[in-house]
Amino acid sequence: MPSFDGKVRSNRILLIVRVALPDSSDPIHACHALVDTGASSTVISPAVTTALNAVSIGVRTVGTASQPSVAADQYVLDIHIPVETSHSGPDGEPVKGSYVHKQRVTAVQLPIGDGTYDVLLGMDVFSQHHISMHSGQFHMSV
Repeated sequence: MPSFDGKVRSNRILLIVRVALPDSSDPIHACHALVDTGASSTVISPAVTTALNAVSIGVRTVGTASQPSVAADQYVLDIHIPVETSHSGPDGEPVKGSYVHKQRVTAVQLPIGDGTYDVLLGMDVFSQHHISMHSGQFHMSV
């Protein structure tokens, strides 16, 4: 199972992800993303939609930690999460490499974070993954 490990810093898991418009040859925007298992959906900052020239597909009402009801623009995006894999090849030889796990999401745009991340990855992404944390480390499997 493809997976990777990292450090939990300041009680947060921050990943570097790439965000792109679906099925587009346009440039991919690389940015920091916060893993938030308490969020039901992915949130992106206005900086991401501006960088991608993304067009909203509509407005959705969402609840946040500070406001029970906020109208937010929605965007369909591909989130690319880099992961490493280690497995045996057809002749039993060890094979190690990395690839990018792509997941299409409908994200909402809100001002988020403290300036250290532009994407908040919610359970719409991580319901497909396994994450465990222990002693300042995390392990994520796809």
